[in-house]
Amino acid sequence: NSRYRWQARAETPGSVNSNYSQSNFEYTTPASPAIGAVAVVSANQVTVNWTDNSAWEDGFRVEVSADGGAWQEVTPGANTVGADIASYSFPSLGDHNYKFRLRAHIGATADNAELFSAYSGDSAVVFTPSAPPLIQSPVVNSSSSITWKWLDNSAYEEAFRLHFTEGAHADVDDIPTNSVFWETAGLLPNAKYQAHVHSYRADT
Repeated sequence: NSRYRWQARAETPGSVNSNYSQSNFEYTTPASPAIGAVAVVSANQVTVNWTDNSAWEDGFRVEVSADGGAWQEVTPGANTVGADIASYSFPSLGDHNYKFRLRAHIGATADNAELFSAYSGDSAVVFTPSAPPLIQSPVVNSSSSITWKWLDNSAYEEAFRLHFTEGAHADVDDIPTNSVFWETAGLLPNAKYQAHVHSYRADT
């Protein structure tokens, strides 16, 4: 992670010397950045942070693995993330998981190819907020029981929560993942009930 240049001049036995001619700077491979925290700002934005360990770089190339898939560069070609920058805002999608890695780079010169550092470590996997379930018509089983139904639109929820917005009944937490209905018993006869359901992850 250094840079060098050279100079040369012509000399004669009579100490008649030319002026020096200097080369352009050339660089050795940059040091690898260290991946830092990844913050989910919203369903549509994830911020990747890192430590810049290189003294000389033209920028950083960031790669993402979505939902456990292959790595893809999200800053190709130009210096989307320039030198001495230590974060990048990734345009995410809701209800997905992501992990990131990156490497420093120095652009090609007339005499040398582009240089890349080793990759940083992989970030922790982060999840964007789950897609909300779509409530369906409930089924009245009896004077004291209702089955609430919904469509599960999320891929990575940890649980569902049923919240009563009208009627005296305790909310229900931790309905198992992938559920699409929940029966509540012990309701009062001749009473009005309304509820909504939402998917839940502890880390979003």
